[in-house]
Amino acid sequence: YYCRARRTDSRLLVEKTPLNSRYAEQLLAHFPEAKVLFVLRDGRDVCASLEMRSEHESWPPADRKEQIELWLEAATAGLQILGDPRYAGRAAQIRYEDLIEDPLAETARLYGFAGIESTSELVAQAVEQTDFAALQRSDKSGFYRNGIVGDWRNHFSAEDERLFRQLAGPVFLECGYTLDDASTTQA
Repeated sequence: YYCRARRTDSRLLVEKTPLNSRYAEQLLAHFPEAKVLFVLRDGRDVCASLEMRSEHESWPPADRKEQIELWLEAATAGLQILGDPRYAGRAAQIRYEDLIEDPLAETARLYGFAGIESTSELVAQAVEQTDFAALQRSDKSGFYRNGIVGDWRNHFSAEDERLFRQLAGPVFLECGYTLDDASTTQA
């Protein structure tokens, strides 16, 4: 797509579709200079976001099982690439919760991974311009939720939580999360 659009002004292409994790290995194999960043978020919050988004758009599944399976597929693909020694230094992960907790440090780490020189001012500017509150004020037509960590608690039933544990529990734990209702911190 980038080449077809005749873009030649940058050496950096960012594509952020979560399920493109399916193609990460192919991208890394065919483009030796490519790097892949997996942004991981608590799967329960992802489900809550998909639920809300399905009210405004047709592509996200409204069914909880399908939501969990989408998260599980993306998370599993990410774990496989991250664990493959062939891609050491070319694949990294950031947890959404860590980005919310310390946006300056995590953004600086992302710039470093991408090989982009940065200053503390540039990092602070990037954090400011991508703040959820700023996005909500500037784009009235887009779909933006609140980005609150742990908001799944307001959307999950006991049955949803049981289903999540059943379908995604082992991978969720492997991603560094806990199934304790009070915490989404790393184990």
